[in-house]
Amino acid sequence: MTRFVVIEEDAAVTQAPGWYPDPDHPRQQRWWNGVSWSDDTRPTGPTEPTGQPAAPTAPPSAPSSPFTPTPPATSSAAASLEPPVAPSAIDLAPQPRGAAAPYLDDPFAIPLPTITVWSWFIALSPIAAFVAYASLVAVGAVGETWTPIELFFVFGFLVAIFWLAAMDRWRLQQRGFVRPASIFWTLLSPPVYLLVRAASLKRGDGQRWVVFFCSLVVVVLTIVALPRFAAVVDAHDAQAVENSIANDLNHQSGLHADVSCPEAPPEGHGEHFTCTVDPTGSGPMLIAHVHWTDDHGNFAYSLRPAS
Repeated sequence: MTRFVVIEEDAAVTQAPGWYPDPDHPRQQRWWNGVSWSDDTRPTGPTEPTGQPAAPTAPPSAPSSPFTPTPPATSSAAASLEPPVAPSAIDLAPQPRGAAAPYLDDPFAIPLPTITVWSWFIALSPIAAFVAYASLVAVGAVGETWTPIELFFVFGFLVAIFWLAAMDRWRLQQRGFVRPASIFWTLLSPPVYLLVRAASLKRGDGQRWVVFFCSLVVVVLTIVALPRFAAVVDAHDAQAVENSIANDLNHQSGLHADVSCPEAPPEGHGEHFTCTVDPTGSGPMLIAHVHWTDDHGNFAYSLRPAS
């Protein structure tokens, strides 16, 4: 029986010829000729069978395995390889549940979108507040002291801004931002929240400042519109006085008169002003002495002949 042993090309035989334990039969020895196993065997012990090759005078100092190929030579390039670098502290830092991976300063990272529909609502909220306040003034619900309607309006506005900021923050976290601006910045005003928001979105695209600057434009326009709105309110009050006096004369005396009051009469409880009453072809000129009876546009008047 002939045995064949496949030897790799890169392997080198280092075991000298001699008797070694048989790999297939542990109780006997087999002759290793330096290249392969031969068919010669002998029982384990010092006795050598006749006609068999002589055993070496000294037992081999090699290990029990007769075939010990040396490992392939290591190239200089492979030997120069350094051990793998341990992960950094950023990689091992625990992250909040549901949060995106920490952003490393990767020049090839794609910026995340920063504009949300909720941020636009926050930027335009001063306009909504201005319209709501104008409506309260128009119906006479605004006075020198805080009224329940005014308190409800302010509280509702703050709750609405809080909710919009919470929705905006949630949407940004869904896009991969780990720590967007806190919703409590809205207590200082919507533009302040949008400013902190834009500064915190460092992973964001170039549009992260757009909403903030738009909110500044909205605030400026609102401030500019306030004096004009006040003038419109005053003109409306004067027109209301004129219409009320003319209707009273028509209903009580059947007179059709043209009433003219100052365009901006003084405001406030107890303030006085005069209006001219010109009966159209039915009498002498009259003077109406008007005074405010409260802070909600109610008034009283008396008619006297013009001197």
